[in-house]
Amino acid sequence: NARRYNEILKSSLPEKAKYYLTESRKCYFIGSYDASIINAGRAVEFALKESLRRKKITFNEKSTLHDIWEKFKGLFKGGKPLDEVKILEKTEELVRIYRNVTAHDNPKIATKDEADLVWAAAKLIVYHLLEQ
Repeated sequence: NARRYNEILKSSLPEKAKYYLTESRKCYFIGSYDASIINAGRAVEFALKESLRRKKITFNEKSTLHDIWEKFKGLFKGGKPLDEVKILEKTEELVRIYRNVTAHDNPKIATKDEADLVWAAAKLIVYHLLEQ
């Protein structure tokens, strides 16, 4: 709904994160659920990259979402509570799998519920990583 959209625009997130999340919502509102999921995945990819940049950790800008996640996950060794790491890991996995399915040619078309689920997961990751 419009409340979620406005919440993003008023947030302190970087402009590119806002862009991907709001594009995801725009696509959702017009029923383009595949595009909504793809943009949610872009938001997560940006958040992970930006988090690595802030920590001054080098990575290949052309890396896949999975590769970036693996690099990011290496930062958790002993630093974050295990439950938090598992939640982030499963949430990232959910976004990545749905994004991969919708971004490539296949007969599966995303549903409204899937787009909602992926958007909520992406939003959780983006806010967790970039609004701390």
